[in-house]
Amino acid sequence: DATVANVDATQAGSTLSNSVTLSYTNKDGDTVSQTDTDDFTVVEPQITTSKSVVDLGGDGPGDTQADELYDVMQYTVTLENTGGATAYEVTAQDIASPGMQNVTLVGVTHSNGTDLLGTSEMNSGTLDNEWLFSGDASTPWELAAGESITIVYTAQVAAAWFDPVSTTPNHPNTVDADWSSQEGTGDPNDRVYNDATDGAGNPIYDVDGTQDTATASYTITPGTGSIGDTVWFDANDNGFQEGSEVGLAGVEVLLEVDFDGDGSVDYQTTTTTDANGNYLFDELQAASYTITVNPATLPAGTTPSYDLDGITNNPDGSAVYTLTAGEHTDRVDFGYTGAGSIGDTIWSDLNGDGVQDAGESGLAGVAVTITGDLDGDGDASDTLTVTTDTDGNYLFDHLLAGDYTITVDPNTLPAGVVQTADPDGGNDNTASLTLGAGEDNLDQDFGYLQTTAIGDTVWFDSNANGILDGGELGLSGVTVTLNGPGGVTETTTTDADGRYLFTGLAAGDYTITLTNLPDGVEATADPDGGADNTSSLTLSGGEVNLDQDFGYTGAGSIGDTIWSDLNGDGVQDAGESGLAGVAVTITGDLDGDGDASDTLTVTTDTDGN
Repeated sequence: DATVANVDATQAGSTLSNSVTLSYTNKDGDTVSQTDTDDFTVVEPQITTSKSVVDLGGDGPGDTQADELYDVMQYTVTLENTGGATAYEVTAQDIASPGMQNVTLVGVTHSNGTDLLGTSEMNSGTLDNEWLFSGDASTPWELAAGESITIVYTAQVAAAWFDPVSTTPNHPNTVDADWSSQEGTGDPNDRVYNDATDGAGNPIYDVDGTQDTATASYTITPGTGSIGDTVWFDANDNGFQEGSEVGLAGVEVLLEVDFDGDGSVDYQTTTTTDANGNYLFDELQAASYTITVNPATLPAGTTPSYDLDGITNNPDGSAVYTLTAGEHTDRVDFGYTGAGSIGDTIWSDLNGDGVQDAGESGLAGVAVTITGDLDGDGDASDTLTVTTDTDGNYLFDHLLAGDYTITVDPNTLPAGVVQTADPDGGNDNTASLTLGAGEDNLDQDFGYLQTTAIGDTVWFDSNANGILDGGELGLSGVTVTLNGPGGVTETTTTDADGRYLFTGLAAGDYTITLTNLPDGVEATADPDGGADNTSSLTLSGGEVNLDQDFGYTGAGSIGDTIWSDLNGDGVQDAGESGLAGVAVTITGDLDGDGDASDTLTVTTDTDGN
């Protein structure tokens, strides 16, 4: 006996020769040789596979579409030996499409009619959704040339039911057969037919071809529902997306479903919000879905402010929504706000030491502005201004992690103050800082020393009531002279609003004198009551006196009568009475601002005046 060696030259169809030579010496002493040669052709086993699938609950043969969750799909696999030699140790490896469950072997039949189910096995492979079909250890499958085995198994459509048809139009299952040329695998000349390209007992080439694989695919009825829609930055933390609040781009949103109710996720998919913070899961089947925002993809320092089932009371970045067949909902929004804050006090530093000591109160009504990314859109030029409360405190909350600048508006500080404390040491009314995620930085305090000062307004008292009413304008360009202790004299000019200020003054007695007033005015208000364009006062150390206001009104008048000229001579004669209720308008500079287009209308009295 001789065994065909497992080498490259011994493939199906190869011709091999065996020769025998007989040599002997005849009676004459001559050597005689006779040679005989016999050729033979190498034959090999070859498994060819076929596969089909049908929906058992469908419309019969040829129906490969699953119509509902848990539909049972039946697969039929045939392994046929189309080679010229017996195939031993035949097995089938089936790679199922993801999302199938309850795979059950229901039939194994030899082409000679023998039922092999009782001596066959189905085992899980090393891969997900991999199944191995074979004879058992004592009865391995073998197929003589021309024989076949038919395998029938079923599987339920589970998570695959939720795959969108647009991305997963088909759900393929692929079977691959393996076999060997001899019974048992101990002989090194036993050729093992599988997809390996090297290894023990195999030449360096693919020895089982491609005819040993086959694929069958099923489809599902497309889902027609959808769930969306926005993840946004809730700047004011009120749970409503308002006009200026922007969506958060690039946030990952997870969709999950536990369709069997066992507490484990059976199917999940993700998407990412677009530039406007919008997301959409479409082609969805009817089911109860859990939608969750991945917190790792949110801007640093955010915290939930709204979700559909937590609303604003207990939002957690996740919501459950039960979708009916064909329903489209855009209600599953998620709001996030910043978890950080910046504050805290603008105060009067009475002793100028840069520390807020006991008894040093806050400065109310001071405008404070924050600059940074306040809405989560990546633009760090956003601004927001607040005003200090009665204790001099301010607060910016709902802030993201990032870089910020705090600026105090010096125009809203008391007159004559000098800065003594600044959080970053610049004493320039600003401070820059980096806020960590969820950090509360309440150390942004600004101190100011209030120096002695005198001010502040000269105005046109249009109704001559001695009170600076709303709408009454300041008189600009008025010269204000201050005379004080030790012969000190200072001069300034009122600004466009009629305001003036003298700062850095010593304690003592002062006189304020106004000159260069508009022509034709007379005093209606004078701080010391003299109505003489001057005011005298005594200033104590550290005092800021901003009550030195002067009011002026015009000294002229225009009138007088609209009458009934009975004889038409243009002269109001005795007996010619006035006309009452006639509207009369004056045009000119009525408020002292230099604009001569002002108008005022009055009505004549009962005498026509």
